[in-house]
Amino acid sequence: MYAALSSRGILVYANQATLEGKYYCPDCRQRVQLIQGAGQQAHFRHQSRNKRLAGAESDQHKKAKALLAANASRHGYHYCLEYPLKDLDQIADFLLIKKDLLRVLEFQKSKISSASLAGRHKSYLRLGLEVIWLLDHQAVTGLESQWIRQNLNYQASLGAYFWALDLAAGDLLLYHHLPIIYAKESYACSYQRYSNQVDWQNVLTQPSLNSTQTRFFKKGRKRSSQQAIAQLQANPQARPYIYQLYELGFSLMDLPEWLFSYRWQELYFKEPAWLVLALAWIYLTNESGDFFSLRDYLTQQIARGRLHPRPMPLMTGDLFGLTATVIEALIFSLAKAPTLW
Repeated sequence: MYAALSSRGILVYANQATLEGKYYCPDCRQRVQLIQGAGQQAHFRHQSRNKRLAGAESDQHKKAKALLAANASRHGYHYCLEYPLKDLDQIADFLLIKKDLLRVLEFQKSKISSASLAGRHKSYLRLGLEVIWLLDHQAVTGLESQWIRQNLNYQASLGAYFWALDLAAGDLLLYHHLPIIYAKESYACSYQRYSNQVDWQNVLTQPSLNSTQTRFFKKGRKRSSQQAIAQLQANPQARPYIYQLYELGFSLMDLPEWLFSYRWQELYFKEPAWLVLALAWIYLTNESGDFFSLRDYLTQQIARGRLHPRPMPLMTGDLFGLTATVIEALIFSLAKAPTLW
């Protein structure tokens, strides 16, 4: 490789690097060695103890870029692989050029921090480049991963969504209309598959959802509400949340059983889903609470520091508004069942 990260996280080209410096692979974040010598171009090489990990990472990245290049060539696009953007000290995996379209595609196999992802994303946008991040389909084992959640985006026509590459099949995938609130025991994710014969650049601009498929995830079993409450009471990390309820005049035992029978998950807030649902339920059971004002109430909880949105660097749509709507629909449907309410 011809570029690596310095100890300060700055991308450095091999011909500008010094033997005294410490450098790291941009993909796997493992230590790399600067190689210089007569008759060869300066480059970085993974150290032997990391060779297996680095090789696997490199092979996947290489295959992803080859898929993107083959599809672009098939449909008449000009492109550059590993295009250096010196103004940003970054290298774009794939830069596509056609008429007025300048698009960067990044296959992000390595899990980087939310702050790093946000910084790289904003840097591309400042240069006037459109950037789309592609995840590894084989690594998608559910929505609980913080890595999946921080790569989410939102459009009214797609809901919460993200893009992925299926390296084994050579296809582009769009996971769309992801469940904002769901029970971990059983939930479904919709996705659309686009073969490598389809113009992926058109798909990325205006995706069609004409043959959506579904992936089902099941993790754990339904539990008794008493068992769940006992676990929360014994968990030190849950004490601040329980105290929030006490401040509102409620205990865990005052909440409906359905709140604890399932391991609820949600995409927007840092707080556990059971607390978000509990705050909404408490508000709606109050005589002055109604569905129309629930969104305002949740906004107040954010302002008061009771709820904290997750960092979502790629988010451009109103996922919070969608979250409030889903909560309303969920609680409204549960309200119809007297045994649960």
